Formats: sequence, structure tokens, C-alpha cells
Amino acid sequence: MKIMSFKPGHDGTVSVLDASAAELLYSYEAEKDSFARYSPVTPTSVLDAAGRLDDIPDVIAVSGWSKSEIAGGRSVAAGYYGIDREFGTCS
Repeated sequence: MKIMSFKPGHDGTVSVLDASAAELLYSYEAEKDSFARYSPVTPTSVLDAAGRLDDIPDVIAVSGWSKSEIAGGRSVAAGYYGIDREFGTCS
């Protein structure tokens, strides 16, 4: 199973994993590609990453983060506030 994952905002990254083989196929880091610090993933980076695949990924995942440590602070992309202890899911 191939998983393509994006962290679109600050220090953006596009990564592809082959979960069946437990192998990282590649990882594009926007900051490393453009040399500009804190760079986000651009549409060009996404297209470059997708162009390296032989087929469509089984899973496309989007990461994120919160601009503040307070739950309810403005999130970037998917946002993340940890594990919900009652339901065992991410919020």
C-alpha cells in the first residue's frame, strides 16, 4: 500500500511510503528544495512528487498543526490536537 502524505504549511513536506515494504520511497522538503526557510509546499512540489509515482497512491494523507497550543487556535491544513482519550481518535 502506497501512502502519499502532505504537510502543506510551514516547513512543508510531501512524502511517499510503501507501507507493505515499510519503506520511505521519497520525501520532498520545500525548505530544502527552494532554500527559503519555512517554505510551504507549492503546487509544483506536489506535481513533481506525484510524477515520481508509477500509480495512484492508495492513501492520501494531510498533516497539519495549530498556530497556538490552545485547542481552538487557528489550524493549518488538517490541524492536530492529540488523541481523544474517550474515543481513541485524533481530533
